[in-house]
Amino acid sequence: MLTVLASFAQEESRSISENNKWSIQKKFQRGEAMITTERFMGYDKNKDGNLVINIEEAKIVRRIFELYLEGKGSFTIAKILNSEGIPTITGKMWQDSTITGMLVNEKYKGDLWLKKYYTPENMKNRTVKNNGAVDSYYIKDNHEAIVTEVEWDRVQEIME
Repeated sequence: MLTVLASFAQEESRSISENNKWSIQKKFQRGEAMITTERFMGYDKNKDGNLVINIEEAKIVRRIFELYLEGKGSFTIAKILNSEGIPTITGKMWQDSTITGMLVNEKYKGDLWLKKYYTPENMKNRTVKNNGAVDSYYIKDNHEAIVTEVEWDRVQEIME
């Protein structure tokens, strides 16, 4: 009897998960973003849930892009910010991987890539980069940019 009840519970859990995935997919198809700004420097959300520039944080983001365009690498930029006592969005020390992640983030040029990462069925609580395994959606000019598209593109060229 316990096995039967466990089986029902497992199927219910799977059904809820599928419904949630379907709901999120429909939001993405309509261009509705689901972004957390708690770990995303440079932006806040307004009352409608849209991204708006956080002026103080945006200064740091712009500086990171400027330093990189001046020829400084991610490690050096992290070292500069740490030496000046500028904390990350989570209040921690800067790492070169944090800088690199910011430099390749399309949100800073005003675009939005939905489903850039996804959680595979067999890997609970772990995301992987989406290389076409599931549908993704790219929205140009979704919100106000912190850096120009020209600056962002130039950074991408240098990084290659």
